[in-house]
Amino acid sequence: MQVAPQPPHDAAVPVSAREDEPRLVEAIARAPEEVASDPSAGGAGQMRFVVCGMPRGGTTFFGQLFNVHEDVYCYFMETSLFRQLFTFGRDRPFPAENLPLLEQWLRTEFWGSLVEGTEQARVRKFRRLVKYEDLLARHGLAEPGGPGIRVWNQESFEPFLQELLDLFRNGAYGKDLFQQGLQLLARHFGNVTARRILGEKTPDNLFFLDALHEADPALKAFCILREPYSTLESMKRRALRNEPFFDSAFSKEVLGGIVDYYRFMRAAYVYSLRAVPGSFHVCRFEDLVHDPRAVMEQVYSAMGLGMTDAAREILPQLSIPTDKKHIQALDLSATEHRLIEMILGPMLRHFGYAHEPGDGNGSAVDFSEGVIALAGLHMGSELSNQVNDKWMAGQAELFLLYGSDRSKLVLNLGCAFPAALGLQDVVLTISAGDRELLALKLPPALPDFSIEIPLDGLDAMAASDTVSAVVLTIASSASYTPITVAGLGADIREFSFLIKSCRYE
Repeated sequence: MQVAPQPPHDAAVPVSAREDEPRLVEAIARAPEEVASDPSAGGAGQMRFVVCGMPRGGTTFFGQLFNVHEDVYCYFMETSLFRQLFTFGRDRPFPAENLPLLEQWLRTEFWGSLVEGTEQARVRKFRRLVKYEDLLARHGLAEPGGPGIRVWNQESFEPFLQELLDLFRNGAYGKDLFQQGLQLLARHFGNVTARRILGEKTPDNLFFLDALHEADPALKAFCILREPYSTLESMKRRALRNEPFFDSAFSKEVLGGIVDYYRFMRAAYVYSLRAVPGSFHVCRFEDLVHDPRAVMEQVYSAMGLGMTDAAREILPQLSIPTDKKHIQALDLSATEHRLIEMILGPMLRHFGYAHEPGDGNGSAVDFSEGVIALAGLHMGSELSNQVNDKWMAGQAELFLLYGSDRSKLVLNLGCAFPAALGLQDVVLTISAGDRELLALKLPPALPDFSIEIPLDGLDAMAASDTVSAVVLTIASSASYTPITVAGLGADIREFSFLIKSCRYE
């Protein structure tokens, strides 16, 4: 399994635009893009783009802006279709004996998001969406149910679900499954719009871009990013609404928000390094708020379209997707500022975000030893050794915080790959940055073993006067999703190794 490259800790990647100008960041080698000469290639009413990006980062607002162009339709209420395709048909046909359980699962998942989540009575509660619909209608851009808001109802849902299940019934998987999934969406979007360039917005499309671009190399991916401070503020407001006794900025919720932010930012960063030029475009939320017309003009241009008169008039009126008072830095402690800088700083600068003042240094911060699971472990995130008894995916990233007197990290692990996979051995690779620390060839069934990881000589960051920090990557050459092996149960996650316990010595 290939380990994704770590971002550098000592240098920012230059971005070719002035900091005070709105811009669309072309995130591949900073070279001009070769725009397709015929954006309707493949026929009218085709899926031509997806929108992805940061949760609580303006993806819905970004998706809405596409519909301001008379030729573009973006469904921005989220189908999450590609997540389901990836989970159940990434690399092998779905087991036929489990199809009834799959139908039950998908019916529940899609009914909640496609039907109940877009009922008109519910949509009308959101005053900004009402304004959005009315504004587009005044410019002759109305669509049945509202552009990008509603496609499915009780009558149309069942054909969609059965057509989707037919893909699995017929044994489609991988590239073929994603190709047919894109065609499925195009058919159902075509029931409510005559616009020829179709797209779909779901934040975690970001994690399936390899599969999407393999299925359709001409597909455009537009990714919106937002700086972490107001994003975390948004997460905190959400926690406050749901949990009245939430009273600590450095709580499980906000730390969990930092971890979620890392997962999405890192996915955007890594994909930006390997994407085919012209296929992946990064836009900053702050630029959209400042001047949506300037940014969307570049977005439309990337799709081979010009700006329309209606779009020029409408876009500035949709420039504030949230109250201005919420577009501000969250009041974080010095420790939290330092944590954000260590975990996110190099990637933020890669996408043109300047260093935020106020981060702590030295004795101003207060870190204890611990392990934060940044990605690849299925768990809640806490600043402690809560990685114990957690299954990892094919690759896990741990943020180690350890005292200056420590010499090694001891991991107690286990693995139990099903015999049906036919594995002779599994390679476990452990790296820190670009440095490979260990590479072990192990039997596929090994219930209990220990690994000692030396900490001496690592390119560690100074978390405080007494605590150092480093990102550790653990990658397995094999992993599996239980749904594709044993059937659909309560857990359909990807598993490889079990981290039974860890300790510093």
